[in-house]
Amino acid sequence: MNKLLLVVAPQNFRDEEYFDTKKEIEAKSISTETASTSLDLAKGSMGGTTKPDILLKNADLKNYDGVVFIGGGGSSIYWNDKYALDLAKKTYQEGKVLGAICIAPRTLANAG
Repeated sequence: MNKLLLVVAPQNFRDEEYFDTKKEIEAKSISTETASTSLDLAKGSMGGTTKPDILLKNADLKNYDGVVFIGGGGSSIYWNDKYALDLAKKTYQEGKVLGAICIAPRTLANAG
């Protein structure tokens, strides 16, 4: 595995779910990119910030070995988001790693 895409909400993602997950993944020599609905600074519910690398709508699954949806109250924006649901479906269909933390599995459930 070479690269994972982490999907965060632009506001109110859970800081520890994003930062700790990113740290652990990268400690295994797996690179990450972060996607969101905006390229503006994303803000966590505990005050942390991150600059997304790519817009979710532009994420091409062929560039990743898997996708992880980060939770937190803000992640509800992805529960019915066309791009998030399509990405989750395609990731699963291609047998790639697909994960979701906290309340983010609802995105996966809504994707079928």
